[in-house]
Amino acid sequence: MANKCLESKECCVAFILGIVVLVVMDIAKFCVGAGYYRDEHTNKSKVCAQMEHIPLYLILSARAPWYFYKVISAKGIVCAFLFIAFVLFYFVWLIIGSVWIYPNCKAILVNETDPSCNKSLMVFAASAVTVDWISAIWVTCLLCALLCNK
Repeated sequence: MANKCLESKECCVAFILGIVVLVVMDIAKFCVGAGYYRDEHTNKSKVCAQMEHIPLYLILSARAPWYFYKVISAKGIVCAFLFIAFVLFYFVWLIIGSVWIYPNCKAILVNETDPSCNKSLMVFAASAVTVDWISAIWVTCLLCALLCNK
């Protein structure tokens, strides 16, 4: 089934479109995270206390997939070790991001917290972590389908 999908034009177009969307999302996450990370003059966080870790999550979750090319360029047991390490890091980082973002999301969006909290950043971060979960599950299922077909 997976091999037939890889041979069809529709599947290839969908795959390339999915990669383009993920690349654009990673660029947006990095830019937004870097923009809110720290004030360059005072080195203090630009966001309220409940959102202090969100820019860091956005920056690292945007950069992590770019290191995947090193994983697939390795050979043999090194490739397997790097792949397992990368997957573990990425899923642990998704869990950490979810813990930092989802519990504070409702309180910030309905203004039950500090009014200086940035609602736009929270909506973007919640959307980003949701897209990260969806794409991680999608890629995992795709890899499993490809591996089981061999």
